Amino acid sequence: MRYFVAVAEALSFTKAAVMLHLAQPSLTRQIKGLEEELGVVLLNRTKHQVSLTNEGHSFLIDAKRLLDLALEMVQSVQRMTRGEALSLNVGYVTNLFYDLLPPTLASL
Repeated sequence: MRYFVAVAEALSFTKAAVMLHLAQPSLTRQIKGLEEELGVVLLNRTKHQVSLTNEGHSFLIDAKRLLDLALEMVQSVQRMTRGEALSLNVGYVTNLFYDLLPPTLASL
């Protein structure tokens, strides 16, 4: 996912490879393997240009979201390990559930 996002954002295998500290042929193979696994062409390639297909645009949005979620997950467990407090937001309707709120909060 990271490799695809790098290529899609740079629109260049060469620039993405430099950014990722990889050899360009290795990056090209990784992206080709991803496309084969998905059964979809994500990038249009010519000698001088790389562009996203419609499927590539869609996949890029989801790949970025997935990478952001993965980072959030890592940071969350790291905070737990450090014993940092997490926040909890509670919403309730005053007139209907007020009697339930104090015991519920106490149990947390």
